[in-house]
Formats: sequence, structure tokens, C-alpha cells
Amino acid sequence: RRERQTAELASAHYRQATVDHLTGGRNRRAILDSLEEHLAAPDDVVRPWLALFDLDGFKHVNDTYGHAAGDDVLRTVNQRIGLIEGVTAHGRLGGDEFAILFDGAFDAEEVMAAARVLSLAIREPIPFNGATLRLFGSIGLYRADGDTASHCLERADAALYKAKELGDGAIAQFGPHDEVALQRRIAVMRQFNDCPLE
Repeated sequence: RRERQTAELASAHYRQATVDHLTGGRNRRAILDSLEEHLAAPDDVVRPWLALFDLDGFKHVNDTYGHAAGDDVLRTVNQRIGLIEGVTAHGRLGGDEFAILFDGAFDAEEVMAAARVLSLAIREPIPFNGATLRLFGSIGLYRADGDTASHCLERADAALYKAKELGDGAIAQFGPHDEVALQRRIAVMRQFNDCPLE
């Protein structure tokens, strides 16, 4: 009995540490752990695509219909993400932002197609207490490459920022030109931070 209780307690602790209490899916720690596992795989293993997904207009839902509506939207979005073909893992990073791992076997065109299917799924109306909620989702894509999850997140986030600038639930992929721009920004920030204070 003691062994069973210990196992149940360990299982409860694991769920608490890895499950997002709101959506029931992976939390930030769990999805980033999954990404780190992929990055630690041998070099000949194909890396997944990392997508950062952010809802456009989520604050308006919370402000207009209340936090219960916002919570329902997040649960629905989490469920819809899980139904998209090619999604191997996903989880909520916090707020209305999700991280998604797409199958590494996808090429650039295929992952864009999968992201478009996701975007259309999110645009489907969400009923709530007699109201019909409609939202868009911006998506930033990056082929997970590098030593750490933070390296990948930084680049997927840059792609997400680009998508948000395009508006209307756009999808953007991080490419070589974006890497050049990112390195330029990092160099400028380093110079700024290294400047002695007068």
C-alpha cells in the first residue's frame, strides 16, 4: 500500500510540474523539455520545426466577455492545435502564447501548409454563453537548430514578431536574412551595454 501511495504521489507531482492547469495540456516546462530532448538527439536525427503561436485579439475577449471566456478560448485553442496533422507536441508557454513542435520530416513548404491549416482551425468560431468568439493567431516558424531551447525560442520569436507586423493572423518563417538582422541587433545591444557610464 505504501508503494502504491508513493507512486500515486510521484505521479501527482509529475502532473503538477508538467501539466498546464488551465488547458490540461503541456505547460512551459514540459514543452521546452521536449524541445531540449530533440536538440540532444544525435546529429543525424532530423530536428523538428518550432512554432510560436500567439492569439490576436485575446485581450479584447477578456475585456469584453470576462476571464471565463478567455479561459474557454485557451482550452479550445489547445484542443484544436492537438488535432493538426504533423503536430508532435504542443504546450502553453503562458498567457495566450503556445509552443508547437511540427514533424521534422516536413520541408519548408509542408510546414507552412500545416501552419495554414492551424491558422484556419483557430479562425473557426468559438461559442461561449450565446456569443460567438472569433480570433486570429499569428505564427512564427523556425527549424529547431542549435544547442539550446532558448536559441530556438529567440528565432521563433523573431519570426512571430514578423508575422504580427504583417497582421491578420499571418505566418512567418525565420530565414537566413532574419539571422543576419538578429545578429546585427545582438551586436548593437552588446555595444550599448558595454558603453561606460559617464
